[in-house]
Amino acid sequence: MRNTSLEAITGEKDLGVTIDRDLKFQMHVSKAVNKVSRMFGLVRVTFTCIVETTLLRLFTTMVHPHLEYGNVIWYPRFRCDNLEVEKIQKKATELIPNLRI
Repeated sequence: MRNTSLEAITGEKDLGVTIDRDLKFQMHVSKAVNKVSRMFGLVRVTFTCIVETTLLRLFTTMVHPHLEYGNVIWYPRFRCDNLEVEKIQKKATELIPNLRI
């Protein structure tokens, strides 16, 4: 293209969903999981005792939107992505004493 070189990139973010050069969504899943993990840290520090209904509201308002945004596009097809998302859900259930495994 008129002697113009293009730079190589590792990932591209479009409409809030990150796609890597192999057209996989591992970068997006890891960013979402990191963001949600920070939110859980904030919840743990802020609340000393969490009631089940309160945790459900916190999960549906603060966590669930980040995990579900654009899932029609990036739905975890690979086992490793699916495990990362399930770890977050397991952390949420561990915050409720009655649901601890």
